[in-house]
Amino acid sequence: AARGAAGSFVTGELRRVEALMTRFSPTSDVGRANRLGMRDAVPVAPATAGVLEAALAWASASDGSFDPCIGRAVELWDVEHRTIPPPAVLVRGLAARRLYRMLDLDRDRTTGRARVRFTDRDAEIDLGGIAKGYGVDRAVAALREWGVTRGIVDVGGGGGTVAGRRKA
Repeated sequence: AARGAAGSFVTGELRRVEALMTRFSPTSDVGRANRLGMRDAVPVAPATAGVLEAALAWASASDGSFDPCIGRAVELWDVEHRTIPPPAVLVRGLAARRLYRMLDLDRDRTTGRARVRFTDRDAEIDLGGIAKGYGVDRAVAALREWGVTRGIVDVGGGGGTVAGRRKA
């Protein structure tokens, strides 16, 4: 019974992360920021702000090779449906722009409240490159809270272990 409860708790954590950080829902933090962030500063949950901070740090450290604000480029390429590359003029408009620099993240360290806004219409958040790892980390932490000492969390190619080294 405890194992089932722990599994349900983990599933809930993963769903919470997805509900906050998916770009596919207009009501998620990311969806609201992408929709409204050029117009207004959009409040986001502390968890979303933390992942954005980590993503921006990686973007800065990689000089934009990792860029959490390439949502428009991802939509343009639409690799699930496209059979040919998009027009070169559109690609050039988004290529090597370092769009992460166009995201303002304002986080109050005292309250934990955070707001995001964009300074360029081409910037759009896509946390697909980091949110899954955060979700796995949360799931592993949840299992540990339930006293689980051994196990694997696999979320479709990204995973972690409760004990030992992280799964490659």
